Amino acid sequence: MTFRIRAISTPRSRRKRAWSISPVNPLSAILDIAAIAERAHAHGVKVAVDSTFASPALQRPIEHGADIVLHSLTKYINGHGNALGGALLGDAETLHTLHETGLRYITGATLSPHSAFLILRGLKTLSLRMERHSASALTIAHMLEAHPAVACVSYPFLDSHPDQAIARRQMTQGSGMLAFGLHAGFDGARTMLNRLQLLAVSLGDTDTLIYLPASITRARQSIRKDAHMVLGVGEDLVRLSVGLEDVSDIIADLRQALQNL
Repeated sequence: MTFRIRAISTPRSRRKRAWSISPVNPLSAILDIAAIAERAHAHGVKVAVDSTFASPALQRPIEHGADIVLHSLTKYINGHGNALGGALLGDAETLHTLHETGLRYITGATLSPHSAFLILRGLKTLSLRMERHSASALTIAHMLEAHPAVACVSYPFLDSHPDQAIARRQMTQGSGMLAFGLHAGFDGARTMLNRLQLLAVSLGDTDTLIYLPASITRARQSIRKDAHMVLGVGEDLVRLSVGLEDVSDIIADLRQALQNL
């Protein structure tokens, strides 16, 4: 899984850092944060983890040895799709270095007051929302595994997931993100999306959102011929961000969209 970890060094600080993401977009592969941190620290390398898919309600990388944690405030922490933001967590010295050598000039120093208000309001319900996202996603993942039109399902708390043991050790629940592939391939996936009533693109919202990565790649190929899917992501793969609707409504919509594929 080395392709998910990237070591960088900043020109001013000359300090190397290993950057990773777990769960990994879009297949929700799980990296062993403690193992990465142990190896990196043995070589004097600090470890940063993007934990957006899990949010701090489900995973706290610093408790597993990470030095820096990145969260997209736009996604689960805000949770309502109406604000943009990001957060870096870590020790004061490291964060000061990152801020002074780049972040202040690249992204600006502060959120707008209204975005800060919306994110803080969303934060109040984060734990409750993540419980619902996770419970519904696991129910839907089990349904999809049993559906004849579905070729594969990737969700970290499924028994079939290769990283389930790591996920259960470092996460309290599996989050609302899952991915699945169809026997009908890209055309079948596109047909399914067109049939759905819950159709939008993103993740971490109160609404259930769905995304076909291959459609974006194909669009990019009209401009960049070398655009391609990352290893392990097929053209039939669909990413589903399970929302807060009644899980029976989500399942009913998926079933009717998958019919006769």
